[in-house]
Amino acid sequence: MTNIYIRTNGRGNAWPVFLGQEHPFYDRHNYEDLANASYSVVFSDGEYKDVDSINQEVLVDAGHGSVQYLLKNSNRIPETTLLTHPHIDHTLGLDWVAQSFYRLHNKKRRYPVYATRLCMDMTLRMFPHLEEVIDFREISYGIRSAVKEVPGLSVTPYPVFHGFVAVGAAMLLFEYNEGSHNTRKFGFTGDVMSPLFRDIDLDHLAGIQALYVDCNNRFPYPKSNHWSFTKNNPGDQGISDILESWEKSIVPEELIKPHLKPGENIEENNYLLNFLKDCNSAGQLCLCILDLAERIAPQNIMLAHYSGTEDRKYYKEKIMNDTELLQWVNSQSCIPGINTKFHVPRAGNIFKII
Repeated sequence: MTNIYIRTNGRGNAWPVFLGQEHPFYDRHNYEDLANASYSVVFSDGEYKDVDSINQEVLVDAGHGSVQYLLKNSNRIPETTLLTHPHIDHTLGLDWVAQSFYRLHNKKRRYPVYATRLCMDMTLRMFPHLEEVIDFREISYGIRSAVKEVPGLSVTPYPVFHGFVAVGAAMLLFEYNEGSHNTRKFGFTGDVMSPLFRDIDLDHLAGIQALYVDCNNRFPYPKSNHWSFTKNNPGDQGISDILESWEKSIVPEELIKPHLKPGENIEENNYLLNFLKDCNSAGQLCLCILDLAERIAPQNIMLAHYSGTEDRKYYKEKIMNDTELLQWVNSQSCIPGINTKFHVPRAGNIFKII
């Protein structure tokens, strides 16, 4: 049976440490700890020990620092890259990866990249020269597509709201099936204020083995366009007034706008149409990590992309280091009947999908 490992290449948000400042979560002297959130899904016949034991590698997002990590730690070109959304802290390294592949093959083969249409269109507007270098593989919401570079691997994107300029932003669910063996499921939320799930999607995601999630804040601040770990105020004193105010001001019809192609009518998009049928108000959304944990019961949740800036500014709560964050999360995450394990992986962490 093929072994699957997820390696954390970077865990940082857009600017893990501002110039002239310090951040307790990140070590500014360690460039690997400053890389944006990026992951490699590694497939191996045996135990993953080094570059020679890798059969295939799939890169998920390629922001600042991710290529430097790859150069130091494996120095191989991933077979393909998948993008969650087109923001520069998730795409900047794509040029380096794609050009490496393109030039290795004497400019006769383009590098395969999977993304939603809107995500790729925005990426190419930022990096127009990549149009000659990339072999774009479009993936569509709610539809399972084969990742051709890895036999048995498929990906299903689900739309997420990450602000109105994060067009085509998606959570990615991977499934790997080797015939008689059980299907293994794992995924990456990318940056998210809320996933836009239909009811049937929650059933399909139930029991996912590992989910790498955006944990930008502990407490809600929707204007950041990121969700939080909990919906409550500090000390579990009820739902945050900041979040309640946002819920009252927003309707689901607004949240789908970043996912409609120019000139596209909602009636032409079956996924978004069915989402609106299932979701009548913002209160039905998964507005925090604990919401999602309660609804799909992942076996493992990996927390990345931490900032804590809004926690300090709007709730007067400290920014934590990684040990403190994990201790705090475990103190908050007792959900009856849910046995999800929480992790705070560092760059270089390798997690095996069983």
